[in-house]
Amino acid sequence: ENFINAKKIKKIIKSYKIISTNQNLSFSILPILYFRNLFSYFELYTFAMGLVELSNKNLINKALVKTFYKLSHKVIFISKSEYDEACKNFSYFKNKFIYVPFCIDHKYWKLENSKIKNKELLFIGNDSNRDFDFLVKLAKQMLDFNFTIVTERLQYADSPNIKLINGNWNKKILEDDEIKKFYNESFLTLVPIKNSFQPSGQSVTLQSLSMKTPVLITKTKGFWDVENFTNNENIFFCSENNADEWANKVRDIYKNYDDYLKVSENGQKLIEQKFNLDYMYKNILDLLR
Repeated sequence: ENFINAKKIKKIIKSYKIISTNQNLSFSILPILYFRNLFSYFELYTFAMGLVELSNKNLINKALVKTFYKLSHKVIFISKSEYDEACKNFSYFKNKFIYVPFCIDHKYWKLENSKIKNKELLFIGNDSNRDFDFLVKLAKQMLDFNFTIVTERLQYADSPNIKLINGNWNKKILEDDEIKKFYNESFLTLVPIKNSFQPSGQSVTLQSLSMKTPVLITKTKGFWDVENFTNNENIFFCSENNADEWANKVRDIYKNYDDYLKVSENGQKLIEQKFNLDYMYKNILDLLR
């Protein structure tokens, strides 16, 4: 909104380094960048998420993405899986691609009280790649557990064990302190995802792990970092969104509490060591110098 106007176009044309927080912003100024490229050198840096899925949709999208790559100086992927796939599909541009893991402020997302064993399961998110239909189906199959679902995507859920809370981070419907409370009071955070290369659930997963609330997530082809996250070591995976598989996994996690505590500790340490903001800032600053 109000992004393209004479004053801002002038600033874009005069800027030597242009940093875009997502590819949609870069796409919106592609005509300006294409024109500018005819007369002067500039460097475009873009944080990318979902580019692989976009380029696979049709030939027009693929041509758009290819033009974007041509005009880019560096494309910063926050998912290792998507980075690898982009290098394979667009090998000619792979020298422009870089992987920088998405990180969070682990000093803020920190457990303040000791964990208590309960049957409270949490879901947070509005991403269209989340599997909301499956989530409701799972809740109806697990009436012995309570589900807190924080989203704008569901307006009604016909199950007595579901508590729906309207929430959207961009609209600031819920404050971060409220979200911290949900993590703190939950036994497990559930992140069921549809299978695609677009990374989904990163911020929720990292926040929850940082709060020592383990995460059960779908192991999709787009899971962002298969090297650092290990099933039953610092996270819990399910191979697909099958209600029986998820229900059995949750009950098994609940039954084996010592293993649960181990995953809780390991998950929190992983975020502190490899997914903290200082690490991300250093990578980005080194790239821009």
